[in-house]
Amino acid sequence: MKRFFLLGTGILLSFAVTLINTQAQSVAGFSTAASTSGMFSASSLATPRQVVAVHPRRRVITKEAAKDSIVNIAPAIARSDATQAHKLLFNEALHVLPGQCQNTLQNFYVKYEKQESRGLAGKSVMILDGTVEKDDELRALFIHESGHNIDLGCLTGTKESGKSAFSDSDEPIYNDDPSLQYYTISWLTSGVQKSNARPEDFVSGYASYDIWEDFSEGFAYFVLQNEAFAARAETNAALAKKYAFFRDVLFNGEAPQVATGLSQYKGKAPWDVTKLAYTWHPEMHVAIQE
Repeated sequence: MKRFFLLGTGILLSFAVTLINTQAQSVAGFSTAASTSGMFSASSLATPRQVVAVHPRRRVITKEAAKDSIVNIAPAIARSDATQAHKLLFNEALHVLPGQCQNTLQNFYVKYEKQESRGLAGKSVMILDGTVEKDDELRALFIHESGHNIDLGCLTGTKESGKSAFSDSDEPIYNDDPSLQYYTISWLTSGVQKSNARPEDFVSGYASYDIWEDFSEGFAYFVLQNEAFAARAETNAALAKKYAFFRDVLFNGEAPQVATGLSQYKGKAPWDVTKLAYTWHPEMHVAIQE
């Protein structure tokens, strides 16, 4: 995973930069177009406000109602060029994200030619490589990139609060941006770690790259490998604070019961959270009545 402007074939770079330069936020309260430096890639390296969550409960519905629920796909996903099977996969993942951030994604693209990067995301845009073979990996990529959408497009501050020590290139991050609570655990500035930060203070190797990847890798780890995250947090103060941020600021004091992580921490952090095995069982799954 690298910063967007360092990546890509000429075609993907041109496509994504055009998106960034022309995209205008349509979510209420967000009128700034996504910046070039605000785009990030999910790993192409197999080597290398207060927000309230919605937790839908398991329920029994009829087959007819099930048909209706399949049609109810989020607009950004419905407009995308994803296959129907992938639309359903992404839509299901979208609805386990924090409730007030689910409309942040406005422009969603799935490319079915092999891409230099498996994923890119900014304030309200996401591009995924649809040639990723495993559904679990593709879902994990969507959740990781959604972390960038949430961080950059949902959790925002106000100009009146003043500029913080952090910035997205030339775009300031303001002092009342909720993400600062997370950044300042391990970082002095957007790309400079605190002197006492250690590799084990990050959920993955890639999370130590900068504040953006620290946030998105942490978000994916919290959603997909929650038990491992909680276990590591018991003996690591920095991870305990990061875990508490996702639980209390984004998920209303709860841990999402949507996946069972299958990875085991053995003293060394994985490089890429999206490559870790898990079993997916979101609460939104319904039992269809015969």
